[in-house]
Amino acid sequence: PTARGTLRRCTPSQEHPAFGPTARLAKRWLSSQLFSSLVPSELTDLLVSSLFTSPGVRPPASAALGLTRFLLLLSKFDFSSDPILLAIDGGMSLDARAAAAAAFAARAAAMPPPPPIFVASVHDPNGHACAAHGPSAQTLRRLRSLAQSSVARITPATSAGGGLDAGLLAPAAAPKGAAAAAAARTDQEVGSRMLSIFRPPLPEFDALLELAPAKLPRAHLQLHAPHAPPPKPAAKTFVNMS
Repeated sequence: PTARGTLRRCTPSQEHPAFGPTARLAKRWLSSQLFSSLVPSELTDLLVSSLFTSPGVRPPASAALGLTRFLLLLSKFDFSSDPILLAIDGGMSLDARAAAAAAFAARAAAMPPPPPIFVASVHDPNGHACAAHGPSAQTLRRLRSLAQSSVARITPATSAGGGLDAGLLAPAAAPKGAAAAAAARTDQEVGSRMLSIFRPPLPEFDALLELAPAKLPRAHLQLHAPHAPPPKPAAKTFVNMS
């Protein structure tokens, strides 16, 4: 099956409203770390799908929690030793799991080594959708380091209120008075820390090119850009009109 066909069957967008926003945030984070060209969009969607279909784990109820779990997946999961099996449409049968394990073992022994990330499902037990694409082992190590750094930034702000799951999964009664002010400060701190992980590690580069913001047609779309209206399109002129 093609990656796009597998993707349509494996993305739980209708069952889980937070899937779409989580996938967009995950891709925005990869882009902010300058990895969007190394991690295919379809593979990112499949990885996010695993966060919503893992047996025994409550799916993320918000994009913020979904992004955090995506970063935890990148920072902790051993892609070189274990495949990711998407439990969709009733999960994978024993035969499908055996086929996925055999395909994963064959990939591990292949030369040259293929991309380490392997995602299989009942619709694609051999992992063809991501067999020839995905980040290399070296790129994945770098991604793991960046994901660990991002998780470390956002964890202090969310742990004070009982953790991400406690604060984002279950609806809570609206706070009043001083509690409302404290909650607003906490939300502001969480938002600030979440925004900070979308900054690329510029000090690690040997050279930086600074572009004039006035010359960039999409400068206003940057997360850290000053609030300014988008540039107006230039008026069209025609040679046969005065």
